[in-house]
Amino acid sequence: MNHADRERAIALRVAIGLVAVFVALWIVRLFLGFATGSLTDQPGWVLDLVYGVGTIAFSALILLVGWAIVTRQPRNAIGWLLMLIPILGIFAFVVGDYATQALVTHTGSLPFGRVAAWFDRWLIVAALAIFIPLFLLFPDGKLPSRRWRPVLWFTIAATTVTVVAFAVTPGRLTGAFSDLTKVTVTNPLGIDAAEGWIDAATQLAGIAILISAFLAGAAIIVRFRGASGEVRQQIKWLAFVGVAFMVEFLAGVVLTGILGDQSSASDTVGNALFTVWFLTLLGGIPIACGVAILKYHLYDLDVVIRKAVVFGSLVVFITAVYAAIVGLLTTQVSSTIGSFAAAATLAVLFAP
Repeated sequence: MNHADRERAIALRVAIGLVAVFVALWIVRLFLGFATGSLTDQPGWVLDLVYGVGTIAFSALILLVGWAIVTRQPRNAIGWLLMLIPILGIFAFVVGDYATQALVTHTGSLPFGRVAAWFDRWLIVAALAIFIPLFLLFPDGKLPSRRWRPVLWFTIAATTVTVVAFAVTPGRLTGAFSDLTKVTVTNPLGIDAAEGWIDAATQLAGIAILISAFLAGAAIIVRFRGASGEVRQQIKWLAFVGVAFMVEFLAGVVLTGILGDQSSASDTVGNALFTVWFLTLLGGIPIACGVAILKYHLYDLDVVIRKAVVFGSLVVFITAVYAAIVGLLTTQVSSTIGSFAAAATLAVLFAP
């Protein structure tokens, strides 16, 4: 067995271990989620089912894409990041549910409830910040050049400072994924004497994380401008996801401005757009990474773009028609009747 084969064999064993951790966390998540009600708190069982199945499906998708990259290119950091992202995310949910179960749902039924609430306080920062290196290292798992090393260290430092600041902020723990609204839980490691300094550090580090995110996006642009051929095509896949998200986001801003923040139509459209954003990011990023790095149908992006433009235009048109009908009818009748009439109208308009 040569060195490359040994690397792949080791990577496979580690990947299997990560998959086992992922499955174990999901089993615990399902148990605690049903016990605390966090998996059944949507308005209606259909949305509960969609939320539960969707979360499992997308986290598994990210993990599987990471697996595919890791087992073929063990030295590509993108694969390892994609495997860690869903594990860290599910762990954050588990910790939140554990804190809720131990401190709220069945007080004292589980030990270390405050510790879980403390983890829940800062894990969300790490879960969100881990996406930044993904763009900084795409597509080969390496920085564009040595000059970008300070950006990577800046990202790590900003995330670390933010995590530490969240971890030692004194006062009540409000919970990120836990529901602590009915109880008062104080931070066991909060430093009251340094509250002012901690608040300042939190704000500055938060701004630093935002800057690092923009720099990671700039790294993609710099890499694209200096690349040619295959690398450019790889970057286009990830860029397509980013552009699609920005278009969807701007569409949401425009529609919200037209409909108003308080209207029922705005709520309906907002929920629909949030779902689209969720699908675009959690589905688009791993798929783009998988296609680009594994080079599977790498040059089919133009076909995807054409279909996406047609589909996106249709979705925007249908959403606009729906919002207009609901907005018009809800001024005359109830929101329920307005929504029903809008749906019926669309069914007639687009019936085959």
